[in-house]
Amino acid sequence: MTDLRRSTTPYLLAGGLVGLSFGLAFSRTLYETWTTSFYWLGSPLAGAAAALIGGIGGWALVWWQSGQAPTQQNRLAWALWAFGPAALLWLHILAPAHDVNPLRGWVLVLGGVALAGLLSWQAGLASGRRWPLREAALVGSIALGAYLLTLQRTIGRADTFEFQVTAPVLGVAHPTGYPLYTLLGGVFSLLPIGEVFTRINLTSAIFAATAVALLFALLSGPLQLRRPVAAISALAIGLSPVLWGQAVIAEVYALHNLFVAALLLIALSLLNESGEGGWSVEPLRPWTLSEQPANAAALVIAQFALVGLSLTNHLTTVVILPALALALFWAWPRLPLKVWGFALGALLLALLIYLYIPLRWPALHDGTAMPFGEFIGWITGSRFSGALQLRAWIDDPGRYGILARLLRDQWGWPGVVLGSAGLLILLWRRPRSAVILLGAFAGVAFYGLNYLVPDIDAVSYTHL
Repeated sequence: MTDLRRSTTPYLLAGGLVGLSFGLAFSRTLYETWTTSFYWLGSPLAGAAAALIGGIGGWALVWWQSGQAPTQQNRLAWALWAFGPAALLWLHILAPAHDVNPLRGWVLVLGGVALAGLLSWQAGLASGRRWPLREAALVGSIALGAYLLTLQRTIGRADTFEFQVTAPVLGVAHPTGYPLYTLLGGVFSLLPIGEVFTRINLTSAIFAATAVALLFALLSGPLQLRRPVAAISALAIGLSPVLWGQAVIAEVYALHNLFVAALLLIALSLLNESGEGGWSVEPLRPWTLSEQPANAAALVIAQFALVGLSLTNHLTTVVILPALALALFWAWPRLPLKVWGFALGALLLALLIYLYIPLRWPALHDGTAMPFGEFIGWITGSRFSGALQLRAWIDDPGRYGILARLLRDQWGWPGVVLGSAGLLILLWRRPRSAVILLGAFAGVAFYGLNYLVPDIDAVSYTHL
């Protein structure tokens, strides 16, 4: 009996901490939703009481549930899956006092309760290794649920308004044209649901949820995080203010994040630093590579095709190309020449989407053809070249503060510290993968430091 209590103690403590999280989040959400009725929850004493009640409830739940898990391994799986969602509550608990968002609070609190119940039930029934794609779909579906609950169902402003108007009529958006997003938005505009502008907004919700699912696959696959940890990490990014904000309006950044996640997933799978096609449990010795994955040819072709598609959505894909090239250099797939030919062909075929702009141009400009020079200037964004100041990272040190605040505002300093610790661990265990991810981060961060536009938070979404 003593050994059983000793083995259960860590889970009792964890349950108390999780209950504390739910108590704090619930009390803040009540206070922000019905301030006049629950004004007393704004006092520190009431917050401490809510945390204590939640902690006792979590402790009691684990005490009752501890007898349901027959083995130590199953108990650990149950605890991770059931209580992992509570970590997401700190996105709301640690939000600045001026950031009042009751809807976000209810989504996280009620969604966390539902998710904890679902995942604890799944962990109790599951045996052996499960299909990771199913879990990726589950994680993406959770993010999608949050996006749909908060989806903007009104006409937007600025670029959002432009895309809501342009996509349904297959127009041409401002440079760089965004032809892929326009075409996909045109398809979504045909859905028999809601108003047209709501359908265009829906594109971002679908794309962002897919990005979260791909991020889970990257973390649990090539980087070999435990799946509960990978799920929490992916959802923490998916429910962070910037990505969540872009997932509920008509904008190109959600689709861009989808492509970035997919490209990094393929790059690290090709690198195969963990062995067995990037899906083994034990890492190799640092700075060593295993044999190339059996599906290397398909990965290379997919990588080239996705680069082309991503470029036709957002030109900032260029800034992560050095990191992708470095991964390809380190992996050095030994493939027949025809495979490389197919890959190059896939890239060029994807880039043909750019031709939508000159082909559609005459219908929108009284039959006048688009001059070649104007086409090149349109897709390269030459109109906005003045906003790109390549010396800003030297001449304007204040830009570093903007990017630092962007990262801090997503999860607070605790999230920044945890992320930094995770990066150090990754550098130790899988240094080449860490270098690739840092290279992609550095490319986007450098762009953000030098591109002087108002929506720099979305343009330089470096914490993906």
